[in-house]
Amino acid sequence: MTSKTAYQPTPVLARNILELLSHGLSKGLGKPEPGKMCVEAAVCYAYGFPHGDNPPCVSPVVRSFKIALNDAAWSSDMARANGLRRLAIAQLGSEQIDETLFAKELALATVRKIVPIALRAAAFCNPTRSASLEKAAVSCENADSEWAAGSAAWSAMEAAESA
Repeated sequence: MTSKTAYQPTPVLARNILELLSHGLSKGLGKPEPGKMCVEAAVCYAYGFPHGDNPPCVSPVVRSFKIALNDAAWSSDMARANGLRRLAIAQLGSEQIDETLFAKELALATVRKIVPIALRAAAFCNPTRSASLEKAAVSCENADSEWAAGSAAWSAMEAAESA
């Protein structure tokens, strides 16, 4: 079994990853060539691991989140790389995190930051329902606990469905 310290990020590793990202990132696994691989494959490449999208220095929960972001619709491969730069470095060493806490915090952040954007876009498209959608957006932004986020998300879903 490999020691957890074997995967500790270093400034050299971070610079290598950022250099790889300066060539862009592909949607999907890609090939082991700068500019033709996904963010997780770039991490594997920088560590010297075999080509793949499952670096052992990254938590499986974080990995799943990052793959979803990597494979989302970006305007270009460079936009994908620029958008994932900080997260590509932040994920290093995440194999040691509390994955349950990460998932809860990610869900709370999604309700507080992402859902309001979607609700306000829906309000823009449907002005007759804008007041209820805005109220739901504010409720989501103010969620300060797992329970409050769940309640706000439920209200947001109901507001969106009625719109």
